Amino acid sequence: MNNSYALIFLSQQEVIKVCKKYLPNMAKGFSSPKLTQYIGDGFEYMRKHEDEFDVIITDSSDPVGKCTAN
Repeated sequence: MNNSYALIFLSQQEVIKVCKKYLPNMAKGFSSPKLTQYIGDGFEYMRKHEDEFDVIITDSSDPVGKCTAN
């Protein structure tokens, strides 16, 4: 039984809109039935869902200013 899925954490819905507009071939993944989109604080979500993930891949900003995780 394969129960794999992916979550994507974005701070703003606008990121998805811009990707679909300017990177349509790359943005096809946003339509995958295996994808769950979470708009909000990804660090907060992870604090509430510890030990639920096998792999975490991060493409984040430099930890300066409002992008800093506490």
